[in-house]
Amino acid sequence: MADKYTAEKTINGSFGKLLFEGVVMANVSSVEARITVANQSIMPAGSRVTQYKAMGIEGSGSFTIWRVSSEIISRFVDAFSKSSDLTALGGGASVNGLSLNIQQNDPEIRGTGGPPSLPDMPTVSIAQREDIQLGRVKLWELPIGFSVDDLLSQQITFTFEEMTMVKSIV
Repeated sequence: MADKYTAEKTINGSFGKLLFEGVVMANVSSVEARITVANQSIMPAGSRVTQYKAMGIEGSGSFTIWRVSSEIISRFVDAFSKSSDLTALGGGASVNGLSLNIQQNDPEIRGTGGPPSLPDMPTVSIAQREDIQLGRVKLWELPIGFSVDDLLSQQITFTFEEMTMVKSIV
């Protein structure tokens, strides 16, 4: 039987990390990846009820960063100046695209661990971590600008074609 839900079991996003090409983005303020089932509506003859046929799966998302450097802008500027080479954005000659890892590591979320084959060993409480790897990532849009009296941030949109659950919270 499943444990009873308590508020302490809710994952705190403050401990999340975004790894961009294997490097931790310390300046990330939010990240979201979405999986959407593409569908087509069908109206069968003799019915007033619209039905839907799944046609494919799309992966997209965005992440918002606090501007602390020009690293991401440089990728877009390079691609803009060499319009035939979109490798820096995950497209063009780069068949594998870029990679993003979204991690959650809330120290208050605990699970139990220990070798199940050794019943005399005590079960230990271990921190739970979730790690989702997005592959074949392509960056599509970068806003550039500022507002007076505001900290600079940028929301970068992306698509992805592969997703792997490296580690899950149980």
